[in-house]
Amino acid sequence: MAEPAIRVLTFNAGWLRYPLDSQLCPIEGASDLVPYVAERFDAFPSAFTTLLKQYPTEIIVLQEVYETALAKATDRFFSGLGYRTLWPHRKDPSRMYPSGLMVAVKGWHIRKAEFYPFGDSARAGNEKLLDNGALFAELKKGNSHLLLAAVHLQALAVDRSGKATKPEEVAAFEKQVALTKEKMSQWGRKNLPLLVVGDFNAGPILGGEPYKKLLDGLDLKSAFFARDIPQAFNATWDQKNKLVAEGDFATDPSDMIDHVLFSERAFVVQEARVVLKDVLPEKPYPLSDHYGLLADLQPRR
Repeated sequence: MAEPAIRVLTFNAGWLRYPLDSQLCPIEGASDLVPYVAERFDAFPSAFTTLLKQYPTEIIVLQEVYETALAKATDRFFSGLGYRTLWPHRKDPSRMYPSGLMVAVKGWHIRKAEFYPFGDSARAGNEKLLDNGALFAELKKGNSHLLLAAVHLQALAVDRSGKATKPEEVAAFEKQVALTKEKMSQWGRKNLPLLVVGDFNAGPILGGEPYKKLLDGLDLKSAFFARDIPQAFNATWDQKNKLVAEGDFATDPSDMIDHVLFSERAFVVQEARVVLKDVLPEKPYPLSDHYGLLADLQPRR
Protein backbone atom coordinates (compact mmCIF):
# COMPACT_ATOMS: atom_id res chain seq x y z
CA MET A 1 0.00 0.00 0.00
CA ALA A 2 1.36 3.40 -1.01
CA GLU A 3 2.24 5.94 1.64
CA PRO A 4 -0.03 9.00 1.76
CA ALA A 5 1.14 12.15 0.04
CA ILE A 6 2.94 14.78 2.11
CA ARG A 7 1.70 18.36 1.84
CA VAL A 8 4.31 21.08 2.32
CA LEU A 9 3.92 24.87 2.40
CA THR A 10 6.65 27.49 2.13
CA PHE A 11 5.83 31.12 2.80
CA ASN A 12 7.94 34.23 3.35
CA ALA A 13 5.96 36.28 5.86
CA GLY A 14 7.50 39.55 4.70
CA TRP A 15 9.13 41.11 7.79
CA LEU A 16 5.98 40.84 9.81
CA ARG A 17 6.46 42.75 13.05
CA TYR A 18 4.60 42.48 16.32
CA PRO A 19 2.85 45.88 16.34
CA LEU A 20 2.73 46.49 20.09
CA ASP A 21 6.48 46.75 20.73
CA SER A 22 8.31 49.73 19.25
CA GLN A 23 11.69 48.14 20.07
CA LEU A 24 11.18 45.17 17.78
CA CYS A 25 12.67 46.73 14.68
CA PRO A 26 16.00 48.35 15.61
CA ILE A 27 17.22 48.70 12.01
CA GLU A 28 16.15 52.14 10.84
CA GLY A 29 13.57 51.79 8.08
CA ALA A 30 13.60 47.99 8.22
CA SER A 31 9.92 47.79 9.10
CA ASP A 32 9.15 49.53 5.82
CA LEU A 33 10.91 47.01 3.58
CA VAL A 34 7.46 45.50 3.12
CA PRO A 35 4.63 48.02 3.71
CA TYR A 36 1.60 47.67 6.02
CA VAL A 37 3.38 45.59 8.65
CA ALA A 38 0.88 45.90 11.50
CA GLU A 39 -2.15 45.37 9.29
CA ARG A 40 -0.72 42.21 7.76
CA PHE A 41 0.29 40.85 11.15
CA ASP A 42 -3.29 41.26 12.35
CA ALA A 43 -4.54 39.38 9.26
CA PHE A 44 -2.09 36.47 9.61
CA PRO A 45 -4.16 34.16 11.89
CA SER A 46 -7.35 34.51 9.88
CA ALA A 47 -5.61 34.08 6.51
CA PHE A 48 -3.72 30.98 7.66
CA THR A 49 -6.74 29.45 9.37
CA THR A 50 -8.69 29.78 6.12
CA LEU A 51 -5.83 28.33 4.08
CA LEU A 52 -5.31 25.34 6.39
CA LYS A 53 -9.02 24.53 6.43
CA GLN A 54 -8.97 24.36 2.64
CA TYR A 55 -5.57 22.66 2.41
CA PRO A 56 -4.70 20.73 5.61
CA THR A 57 -0.91 20.87 5.65
CA GLU A 58 1.59 18.73 7.56
CA ILE A 59 4.77 20.73 7.12
CA ILE A 60 5.02 24.53 7.02
CA VAL A 61 8.26 26.45 6.47
CA LEU A 62 8.13 30.19 7.15
CA GLN A 63 10.82 32.79 6.54
CA GLU A 64 11.38 36.26 8.02
CA VAL A 65 10.00 35.46 11.46
CA TYR A 66 12.74 37.50 13.08
CA GLU A 67 11.39 39.00 16.28
CA THR A 68 11.00 37.05 19.53
CA ALA A 69 7.53 38.44 20.22
CA LEU A 70 6.40 37.56 16.72
CA ALA A 71 7.86 34.06 17.00
CA LYS A 72 6.07 33.49 20.31
CA ALA A 73 2.77 34.73 18.88
CA THR A 74 3.20 32.54 15.78
CA ASP A 75 4.10 29.54 17.94
CA ARG A 76 0.94 30.04 20.01
CA PHE A 77 -1.14 30.22 16.86
CA PHE A 78 0.29 27.01 15.39
CA SER A 79 0.24 25.21 18.76
CA GLY A 80 -3.48 25.93 18.97
CA LEU A 81 -3.88 24.09 15.68
CA GLY A 82 -1.88 21.06 16.85
CA TYR A 83 1.51 21.92 15.33
CA ARG A 84 4.97 21.75 16.88
CA THR A 85 7.39 24.48 15.90
CA LEU A 86 11.12 25.01 15.51
CA TRP A 87 12.56 28.54 15.59
CA PRO A 88 16.39 28.68 15.63
CA HIS A 89 17.60 31.77 17.48
CA ARG A 90 21.14 31.79 18.76
CA LYS A 91 22.44 34.54 21.05
CA ASP A 92 24.96 36.12 18.70
CA PRO A 93 25.85 39.75 19.56
CA SER A 94 27.26 40.27 16.05
CA ARG A 95 23.81 39.64 14.53
CA MET A 96 20.87 41.99 14.87
CA TYR A 97 18.39 39.29 13.86
CA PRO A 98 18.24 35.46 13.98
CA SER A 99 17.67 33.35 10.88
CA GLY A 100 13.96 34.12 10.62
CA LEU A 101 13.22 30.48 9.81
CA MET A 102 10.29 28.77 11.48
CA VAL A 103 9.15 25.20 10.84
CA ALA A 104 5.74 23.94 11.97
CA VAL A 105 4.86 20.24 11.70
CA LYS A 106 1.65 18.36 12.44
CA GLY A 107 1.38 14.60 12.75
CA TRP A 108 5.15 14.18 12.55
CA HIS A 109 7.55 13.58 15.44
CA ILE A 110 10.69 15.74 15.36
CA ARG A 111 13.39 13.20 16.18
CA LYS A 112 16.22 15.70 16.06
CA ALA A 113 17.00 19.08 14.53
CA GLU A 114 20.02 21.31 14.13
CA PHE A 115 20.63 24.78 12.74
CA TYR A 116 23.78 25.57 10.73
CA PRO A 117 24.64 29.29 10.32
CA PHE A 118 26.11 30.17 6.96
CA GLY A 119 28.93 32.32 8.40
CA ASP A 120 30.27 35.75 7.47
CA SER A 121 31.91 34.70 4.22
CA ALA A 122 28.56 33.40 2.96
CA ARG A 123 26.63 36.62 3.56
CA ALA A 124 26.62 39.87 1.59
CA GLY A 125 25.22 43.37 2.05
CA ASN A 126 22.62 43.96 4.74
CA GLU A 127 22.24 40.21 5.20
CA LYS A 128 25.43 40.26 7.25
CA LEU A 129 23.13 41.49 10.04
CA LEU A 130 21.12 38.27 9.85
CA ASP A 131 22.01 34.87 11.28
CA ASN A 132 21.04 33.15 8.04
CA GLY A 133 21.54 29.42 7.79
CA ALA A 134 19.98 26.03 7.11
CA LEU A 135 17.70 24.23 9.57
CA PHE A 136 17.77 20.44 9.25
CA ALA A 137 15.19 18.22 10.94
CA GLU A 138 14.63 14.47 10.93
CA LEU A 139 10.90 13.71 11.05
CA LYS A 140 9.05 10.45 11.75
CA LYS A 141 5.40 9.45 11.42
CA GLY A 142 4.65 5.79 12.02
CA ASN A 143 7.00 3.90 9.73
CA SER A 144 7.60 6.96 7.54
CA HIS A 145 10.79 9.00 7.84
CA LEU A 146 11.69 12.32 6.25
CA LEU A 147 14.66 14.68 6.24
CA LEU A 148 13.67 18.34 5.97
CA ALA A 149 16.04 21.22 5.23
CA ALA A 150 14.59 24.72 5.61
CA VAL A 151 16.53 27.59 4.03
CA HIS A 152 16.35 31.28 3.18
CA LEU A 153 19.13 32.09 0.74
CA GLN A 154 20.95 35.31 -0.08
CA ALA A 155 18.86 37.91 -1.91
CA LEU A 156 20.24 38.87 -5.33
CA ALA A 157 20.17 42.35 -6.81
CA VAL A 158 19.09 41.96 -10.44
CA ASP A 159 18.48 44.14 -13.48
CA ARG A 160 15.11 44.33 -15.19
CA SER A 161 15.83 41.15 -17.15
CA GLY A 162 16.56 39.23 -13.94
CA LYS A 163 20.35 39.00 -14.33
CA ALA A 164 22.26 39.20 -11.05
CA THR A 165 24.31 42.40 -10.89
CA LYS A 166 26.44 42.06 -7.73
CA PRO A 167 29.17 39.37 -7.82
CA GLU A 168 29.56 39.40 -4.04
CA GLU A 169 25.91 38.42 -3.63
CA VAL A 170 26.22 35.63 -6.19
CA ALA A 171 29.33 34.38 -4.38
CA ALA A 172 27.47 34.40 -1.04
CA PHE A 173 24.51 32.60 -2.62
CA GLU A 174 26.77 29.88 -4.03
CA LYS A 175 28.56 29.41 -0.69
CA GLN A 176 25.20 28.99 1.04
CA VAL A 177 24.21 26.35 -1.51
CA ALA A 178 27.54 24.58 -0.95
CA LEU A 179 27.07 24.55 2.83
CA THR A 180 23.53 23.22 2.44
CA LYS A 181 24.85 20.47 0.16
CA GLU A 182 27.57 19.59 2.69
CA LYS A 183 25.00 19.20 5.46
CA MET A 184 22.74 17.21 3.14
CA SER A 185 25.59 14.74 2.69
CA GLN A 186 26.14 14.47 6.45
CA TRP A 187 22.46 13.97 7.24
CA GLY A 188 21.95 11.77 4.19
CA ARG A 189 23.91 8.86 5.63
CA LYS A 190 20.60 7.35 6.76
CA ASN A 191 19.39 7.60 3.17
CA LEU A 192 16.12 9.28 4.20
CA PRO A 193 13.89 10.95 1.61
CA LEU A 194 14.81 14.65 1.52
CA LEU A 195 12.97 17.91 0.94
CA VAL A 196 14.74 21.28 0.76
CA VAL A 197 12.17 24.00 1.30
CA GLY A 198 12.15 27.77 1.53
CA ASP A 199 12.77 31.14 -0.06
CA PHE A 200 15.65 30.74 -2.49
CA ASN A 201 15.46 34.31 -3.85
CA ALA A 202 16.10 32.88 -7.30
CA GLY A 203 14.21 31.19 -10.09
CA PRO A 204 14.36 30.54 -13.83
CA ILE A 205 14.12 34.29 -14.54
CA LEU A 206 15.15 36.14 -11.38
CA GLY A 207 18.79 35.22 -10.90
CA GLY A 208 18.63 32.65 -13.69
CA GLU A 209 22.12 31.15 -13.72
CA PRO A 210 22.51 30.87 -9.91
CA TYR A 211 19.16 29.04 -9.83
CA LYS A 212 20.28 26.57 -12.48
CA LYS A 213 23.53 25.95 -10.62
CA LEU A 214 21.53 25.46 -7.41
CA LEU A 215 19.44 22.65 -8.92
CA ASP A 216 22.47 21.04 -10.54
CA GLY A 217 24.57 21.34 -7.38
CA LEU A 218 21.95 19.81 -5.10
CA ASP A 219 20.77 17.31 -7.74
CA LEU A 220 17.15 18.16 -6.99
CA LYS A 221 14.04 19.29 -8.86
CA SER A 222 11.56 22.07 -8.11
CA ALA A 223 8.15 20.60 -7.32
CA PHE A 224 6.30 23.42 -9.05
CA PHE A 225 7.88 22.68 -12.42
CA ALA A 226 8.10 18.90 -12.06
CA ARG A 227 4.81 17.96 -13.70
CA ASP A 228 5.32 20.17 -16.74
CA ILE A 229 1.64 21.17 -16.69
CA PRO A 230 0.71 24.78 -17.55
CA GLN A 231 -0.31 26.64 -14.41
CA ALA A 232 -2.77 29.50 -14.17
CA PHE A 233 -0.26 31.33 -11.96
CA ASN A 234 3.45 30.61 -11.87
CA ALA A 235 5.12 33.19 -9.62
CA THR A 236 5.52 33.72 -5.89
CA TRP A 237 7.24 37.05 -6.57
CA ASP A 238 4.82 39.17 -8.58
CA GLN A 239 5.33 42.71 -9.86
CA LYS A 240 1.54 43.17 -9.73
CA ASN A 241 1.54 42.53 -5.98
CA LYS A 242 1.01 45.94 -4.37
CA LEU A 243 3.57 45.10 -1.68
CA VAL A 244 6.18 44.47 -4.38
CA ALA A 245 5.18 47.50 -6.45
CA GLU A 246 5.48 49.81 -3.42
CA GLY A 247 8.63 48.18 -2.04
CA ASP A 248 12.35 48.49 -2.67
CA PHE A 249 12.45 45.76 -5.33
CA ALA A 250 9.65 46.88 -7.62
CA THR A 251 11.71 46.40 -10.79
CA ASP A 252 12.63 42.77 -10.07
CA PRO A 253 10.86 40.55 -12.62
CA SER A 254 8.04 38.24 -11.54
CA ASP A 255 9.20 34.68 -10.96
CA MET A 256 8.87 31.50 -8.91
CA ILE A 257 11.56 32.11 -6.26
CA ASP A 258 10.12 30.02 -3.40
CA HIS A 259 10.61 26.30 -3.85
CA VAL A 260 10.02 22.80 -2.58
CA LEU A 261 13.00 20.85 -3.90
CA PHE A 262 12.89 17.06 -4.06
CA SER A 263 14.59 14.03 -5.54
CA GLU A 264 12.72 12.12 -8.23
CA ARG A 265 14.14 8.94 -6.69
CA ALA A 266 12.17 9.63 -3.49
CA PHE A 267 8.98 11.45 -4.52
CA VAL A 268 6.40 11.97 -7.23
CA VAL A 269 4.75 15.39 -7.32
CA GLN A 270 0.97 15.15 -7.30
CA GLU A 271 0.20 18.86 -7.23
CA ALA A 272 1.83 22.24 -6.69
CA ARG A 273 -0.01 25.54 -6.47
CA VAL A 274 0.53 29.18 -5.56
CA VAL A 275 -1.51 30.25 -2.50
CA LEU A 276 -2.00 33.31 -0.29
CA LYS A 277 -2.04 35.53 -3.37
CA ASP A 278 -5.48 37.10 -2.89
CA VAL A 279 -5.82 40.54 -1.35
CA LEU A 280 -6.88 40.69 2.29
CA PRO A 281 -10.45 41.63 3.22
CA GLU A 282 -11.02 45.36 2.68
CA LYS A 283 -7.34 45.81 1.76
CA PRO A 284 -5.65 46.32 -1.64
CA TYR A 285 -2.74 43.99 -0.82
CA PRO A 286 -2.16 40.31 0.11
CA LEU A 287 -0.56 38.84 3.24
CA SER A 288 3.05 39.36 2.09
CA ASP A 289 5.22 40.49 -0.78
CA HIS A 290 5.77 36.77 -1.44
CA TYR A 291 2.93 34.39 -2.20
CA GLY A 292 2.99 30.91 -0.70
CA LEU A 293 3.82 27.68 -2.50
CA LEU A 294 1.94 24.50 -1.59
CA ALA A 295 3.13 21.11 -2.86
CA ASP A 296 1.76 17.56 -2.50
CA LEU A 297 4.44 14.89 -2.88
CA GLN A 298 3.85 11.14 -3.00
CA PRO A 299 6.71 9.10 -1.49
CA ARG A 300 8.00 6.29 -3.69
CA ARG A 301 8.13 2.89 -2.04
